[in-house]
Amino acid sequence: MTIKCGIIGLPNIGKSTLFNLLTKQKVKNKNFPFCTIQSNIGHSIINSKKINQIIKFTKNKKIFLPKIKYFDIAGLIEGAHKGYGLGNQFLEDIRKTDILIHVIRIFKDPKIININKKINPIYDINIIKNEIILSDLILLEKIKNQYNKNKYINTINLFIKYLEKEKHINKNNLNNEQIKIIKNVNLLTNKKNIYILNTDDNFKYKKNKIKKIKKYINDLEYKPIILNINIKKSLHRKKKKIYIQNKINKKIIKKLNFIKFFTIKNHKITLWLTKKNNNIINSIKQIHNDFVKKFIKVEIINFKKFIKYKGWNETKKIGKIKIKGKKYKIKNNDIIHIMINKNSRNPNKI
Repeated sequence: MTIKCGIIGLPNIGKSTLFNLLTKQKVKNKNFPFCTIQSNIGHSIINSKKINQIIKFTKNKKIFLPKIKYFDIAGLIEGAHKGYGLGNQFLEDIRKTDILIHVIRIFKDPKIININKKINPIYDINIIKNEIILSDLILLEKIKNQYNKNKYINTINLFIKYLEKEKHINKNNLNNEQIKIIKNVNLLTNKKNIYILNTDDNFKYKKNKIKKIKKYINDLEYKPIILNINIKKSLHRKKKKIYIQNKINKKIIKKLNFIKFFTIKNHKITLWLTKKNNNIINSIKQIHNDFVKKFIKVEIINFKKFIKYKGWNETKKIGKIKIKGKKYKIKNNDIIHIMINKNSRNPNKI
């Protein structure tokens, strides 16, 4: 599984610097607006310290880890929904993503160009919020004109009413049919967000202003991360880089409601992601289609017990491995072994 994450914000506020930090790439991040004129793409591996502990009790030496695909998106300015700046390209690129990291500048540095007259994070947040809403409204109007079904049109009109009031659409107020429609429409306003307040080592931004930003972002149901993205002058650069990578990757997994599980087979240990409360069938689709078609049962041991009893075989000997069917819901850090009927010719036999 690969998660797609867009890094967004105004021009020249640290998006490409963050992208380089997360992906180990070296895309240009010059000190002028629209340095990034098209989306840069890179990957970050989702790691787990638990892998090293699992290895101690297995002969498996190959490790396979999931990735986050990062898009460093061209900077957005006011009027982007009309195509100003690189707006149309920006807005289309972020529709491809699962989650957005919104970078906001809160540091003062006269050497680094700011497209606005002064540092005003809430104003900056609103520029992007409004452009995303306006872009979605344009998309919804186009879609509405393509359909004649009253149910569909009524649902689209409901979404439009939400956005015209500058509100994000609340799924809790939608029925199952409306939820299906909103998934298919792929609205920008329906994506999860992580806010990063980009500071510096000489952080002097007033605490009361930080509180205002946090309060405003919390009103949008998002909690910000305060970080100095530029780590070039840091004494512990390598440690700080790993810390930031892990912090953001963990936040993305949590926001998207994913949990981790492991498989150990054919001399390899694989870390997988699945949605919380997913049953075993939905979780193993990503591994191999045959596992779904020919599924018999799954053997499960939680990571803590795996370590406590020193591996799979030892745990099995003392009867601590659970055996479950297709309705079993994967738990965080489960280690599983899928049993399939290798001789089955009936694709529906489970």
